[in-house]
Amino acid sequence: MRHLSENLWVNHHYGEHLYLFYNAAKAYSPDEFSDYFVEFKNYCLEAAFFLDHELGFEKWSGAYFPGNSFDMMTKNIAESVNAILIAEREYPVVSIFNLIAERFGEIFRERRPYVLKYKDNKFVFATEKILRDNMNEGDSFYMENHGEDYGLRVYYYSSPVYKVEEYLLAYSKLINVVPLKSEWRVPQELLDMNIIPPLVVTKLGRKKRKHVKGVGETFKSKRRNKCSLCKRPGHKRTTCNNYNRS
Repeated sequence: MRHLSENLWVNHHYGEHLYLFYNAAKAYSPDEFSDYFVEFKNYCLEAAFFLDHELGFEKWSGAYFPGNSFDMMTKNIAESVNAILIAEREYPVVSIFNLIAERFGEIFRERRPYVLKYKDNKFVFATEKILRDNMNEGDSFYMENHGEDYGLRVYYYSSPVYKVEEYLLAYSKLINVVPLKSEWRVPQELLDMNIIPPLVVTKLGRKKRKHVKGVGETFKSKRRNKCSLCKRPGHKRTTCNNYNRS
């Protein structure tokens, strides 16, 4: 993708609209890709024709890439939680819940003082910086419309979820740990219930701990190593008969 962007910049002089090409290349869904590519096509018709008909979308677009889509970065909160609980997943269920509460408690203790430093601001520091970069004098947005300048009050058109008060509410909740077994209050109907574990045939050998491929994830075949001299698989250069003869 980098070589294509340099080609568009140097040879075709499309540097002004290069951001549309990057947005289309990094789009995850075909619908999102289509929106960016149509806009790019309106400005760069010749380059869009080459990328579509001669090169093909599957060679530079993430939405049409034929490989696995599970190795891309994700914003899914479940993936983020799994990443910080790799070792804890092997513990008993009660210990897992207590460790989750401990981890999130540490995060809450770190984030709450950080947000309190900006309690005099209307928004948190990162949001204030983004707004400040897009504001002019008078705490208003700067925008252009048919040659005229307009100023809009930034705080009237910003989402309240970025305010300091909302952040403090998010980190003000209590995180309860699982109590001791002697303190559990279990209803009698659950104590009388006989739960039989599922019938599972335990496989021999070491237990798998690595990533298990999903249903929609394609399986890549293992590539066999080849000899660098005769280009045949099954041996290497030091054991090749042609090498030994020479």
